[in-house]
Amino acid sequence: ALALLTTIVNRFYSDTSKTCVNHKSVYLTSFDIDQKFSQSSDFSDSPPVLLKTHARLIPRFFYQLCIFRDPLSCFVSYYNMYLSQNHSKSSKLTFECFLDAKDCINQYKQFYNSYLLDSDRFRRIQFVSYEELIHAFPKVVSEISICMLGIYLSPEDLGALMSDFSKPNFKKVEDIYATRDFRRFKKDSLNTSFISNRSFLDEDDVNPSTRELIYTSLHEQINLLSSK
Repeated sequence: ALALLTTIVNRFYSDTSKTCVNHKSVYLTSFDIDQKFSQSSDFSDSPPVLLKTHARLIPRFFYQLCIFRDPLSCFVSYYNMYLSQNHSKSSKLTFECFLDAKDCINQYKQFYNSYLLDSDRFRRIQFVSYEELIHAFPKVVSEISICMLGIYLSPEDLGALMSDFSKPNFKKVEDIYATRDFRRFKKDSLNTSFISNRSFLDEDDVNPSTRELIYTSLHEQINLLSSK
């Protein structure tokens, strides 16, 4: 989402005929178990046009875009990523132990409550689901662009963006890095060997009791995020 908004800014923001504002600071966030962004960071001297973090709500930003995802999908994805990056330490780490060690449920709850329970009604926050970005890309991008950047995209603009962000184009970029980033050669051979021998967790294979615990514990947040 950040790459998408950055592309919109780079391509269209200088064309004042497409914009209804001269400048807006935009804060883009998505959930991550490990909160890595400093809440005390000061941007008063030079506020960014776009800022991507995994932090909870930061009151100093007026326009905010909060990306959310089904909690089970989120936790399974994070678990699989953790396994792929920490395989020497996690060969026997179960999904249930991971949920407990990372305090996933409480972290998810606290993260989204910081946005959902924000009392400042003048703050402009858009909640966008990961699934909606995938399945209704043109509609979501058009609405985000208008509300947060003041940029009106034509059908032709949207078509060009969809082409830019296609999977084949992303694969081309990764293929180039695969041959030009010399750090990858030895590391990737190890990771490939590990991944080929490791069966990552699929959502359908999650223990029913664990699934029920996740959805029951986050029932309130899920209902608020899915309400339209």
